[in-house]
Amino acid sequence: MLYDHQRNRIRCSNSSVAEHPYSVYDFTPTRQRADPETFLKNFQGYLQADAYAGYEELYRTQEIQQVSCWAHARRTFFEAKTVQPMLAHRALLFIKNLYNVERQAKVEKSELQDSTMRQKLYADRFELRQEKSLPILNEFYDWLKATVGSLLPKSPVAGAIGYLLNRWDSFTRYCSEGMLAIDNNLTERTMRPCASEPEIIAYLKQHGAKTAEELKAGQSPTKEKVSKKKKCSPRKEVIDCSVANTKQR
Repeated sequence: MLYDHQRNRIRCSNSSVAEHPYSVYDFTPTRQRADPETFLKNFQGYLQADAYAGYEELYRTQEIQQVSCWAHARRTFFEAKTVQPMLAHRALLFIKNLYNVERQAKVEKSELQDSTMRQKLYADRFELRQEKSLPILNEFYDWLKATVGSLLPKSPVAGAIGYLLNRWDSFTRYCSEGMLAIDNNLTERTMRPCASEPEIIAYLKQHGAKTAEELKAGQSPTKEKVSKKKKCSPRKEVIDCSVANTKQR
């Protein structure tokens, strides 16, 4: 995103652990591979993100399992509709069916507060995906493999299929854990205030790295105001209370 005539990078990380519903913003002026490696140093677990090449080293060298985003996959086929509508539409139907299962498995935030209820909901979602999502994924995979061989390698649908097949394990991984989401839309929604409010970028540019380190260490006296989603608006998640002393435009 542009600020002060310069392109800046803000990465948002959301916790998938219901007991810790935090969003942490990491500001960097560049898109270097070292940035996510530094931010996620010593992290272990699942990482759901786009296909940015800078994350590939993390999957190879750390105990991180990649979870790909089906919203990104859907976008590649949607963009191919104008050139190859029939094939793109067929792929989009498969993806629509996957999201239909997710609607059946939707978990409300209020239901996640109780640990016993939360574990049951995650277990139910896991079972539902095993029963309904996996057969769709298997059929979709067979269609992708059968279709890609008949396409020119540089055609839009071939590119979209390649995007999926090259990461198929990570695209199906959400079915292995009930706590995992089918896509990364939560983080994309969390990023929107940054794109629309320049003072957020200005604050992160000045304090972002320090604030992120404080949050990770649990030292920030304004931790609740900076990042806790369930009690703050998206704007308050990012702007520290010290911003109240900053002249607003």
